[in-house]
Amino acid sequence: MGGKELESYKGLTIEEQVRSTVDVEDIQGIHLRKRTPKEHFIFADSLVKNTYYVMDKDENVLEVDCKTKKVIESYDTLKDFIVQIVQEGKDNIANEIYFEFK
Repeated sequence: MGGKELESYKGLTIEEQVRSTVDVEDIQGIHLRKRTPKEHFIFADSLVKNTYYVMDKDENVLEVDCKTKKVIESYDTLKDFIVQIVQEGKDNIANEIYFEFK
C-alpha cells in the first residue's frame, strides 16, 4: 500500500526491503495508463492477485486487473475494502494458506 517511502533501508532484510511501503507516486507511475480514468487515484496493488486498487470520484474502491484494466471487484467505502482484506487474511491464516515471494 502506498505510503511514505523509507529514508533508509539500512539493517533491513531483503524481504523487509521488498515489502516496505512504496511512495504513492511510484504506484501511480507503475499502473497509470492512457485508459485509466483521470479521476482514479491508485493507492495500492496486490502481487498475489495481480491487481491494483483505486478510489474513484464517488469514493468507491475498485479492484482492477493489471493486464485487462477491467474492474474485478467494487467496494462502497474504504472501510468496506479494509474489512474485506482483513477478513481474507484471517481466512487464509485459519486455512493455513500462505504466499511465498521469490
